[in-house]
Amino acid sequence: MVTPASHEAAFIGATSETSSSRIVFSLGVLRGFKFLCLFRFKMWWMIPSFGGLGCDVPAETQMLLLEAREDTIVPDGNSEQKDSMTFYIPVLPLLEGKFRGSLQGTVVNKLELCVESRWFRL
Repeated sequence: MVTPASHEAAFIGATSETSSSRIVFSLGVLRGFKFLCLFRFKMWWMIPSFGGLGCDVPAETQMLLLEAREDTIVPDGNSEQKDSMTFYIPVLPLLEGKFRGSLQGTVVNKLELCVESRWFRL
């Protein structure tokens, strides 16, 4: 479920038919974007990681910053020249109630949202 916050931002939510303390949702294939992410490698420490495929996103990722390019064609009189505009897309798994979220990649380049609770079967 996507809820637009404005014409430039959106919140992505998910619901599950099953009851569990850990549920994983697929957000789609991540390919063709350079990114920077911050992930928990120890309980209280985060470090950066860089990549370009979904499989490069470590488990327990707390922040993902995607670099995207929009190609535009600029006429210069004699020919049309391609110009790229770079912009950045932040992806942040948020907390709600008793739940915490993190991102993770898979070997088939899918980006997943992992939602967990310390309470069993919410």
